[in-house]
Amino acid sequence: MKVRIIITGGTFDKQYDEIQGELGFKDTHLPKILEYVRCTLPIKLEINQLIDSLDMHMSNRLKILESCRKSPEKRRGPTR
Repeated sequence: MKVRIIITGGTFDKQYDEIQGELGFKDTHLPKILEYVRCTLPIKLEINQLIDSLDMHMSNRLKILESCRKSPEKRRGPTR
């Protein structure tokens, strides 16, 4: 089973910029988080955008949707 995580930003990716005096985005912390928790699943990380959800507009949402549609991984629901 392969898992794709589409990275869009969010709280844990924010960093404090001392020069600007505000929170912003430089890069994602997710690879280090996955390493820290010793994740053993095969994971493909895709940085789609780094944006705060408060700043997200329809164009940002459409970009996420397009990444989901283009992803070769397919969602599988629970088996019963």
